[in-house]
Amino acid sequence: MNASLNQLIESVNKLTKSIEDLREEVRKLWEENHRIWEEIRELRKNHEDLARTVRGISRDLGGLSRTVGKLVEQNIRHYLPGWVRERYDITVDRIRRLRLDSEAEFDGFVETEDKVLLIEIKTTLRSRDIRDLARKVDRYRERAPGGKLIIPIVAYSMEGKA
Repeated sequence: MNASLNQLIESVNKLTKSIEDLREEVRKLWEENHRIWEEIRELRKNHEDLARTVRGISRDLGGLSRTVGKLVEQNIRHYLPGWVRERYDITVDRIRRLRLDSEAEFDGFVETEDKVLLIEIKTTLRSRDIRDLARKVDRYRERAPGGKLIIPIVAYSMEGKA
């Protein structure tokens, strides 16, 4: 009986030790879990900060792009009267804008007795710009008196290679 009691005590001691070991492991897991959640919170905060920064940079780049576009347009507009004179033998002091409606306008408009030049100025030329120009020319054609040759023109800045 004494041996059985000793085995029982030994088993209880082993179980107690195992329970203490498990408690320590659970405590370590809770600590690790807590640390992971703290890291997740920090990553979330960093992500939100980064997203705010990216939105700000995107907004600033949009503004910069519009400013550069306006500057390039002004630069091209400066040379257009000479180009129109040279290419079409039409003398104009300046190229004026033409607004068709609230959604469509031309950056340049020149009208003579037999011709109409409809000019778009672009910093970067994309295929959708050509489609938009064709659509606007069609809208102009619907409203304009007939009989004049309509000449659509795209003027854009072309960077050369050094």
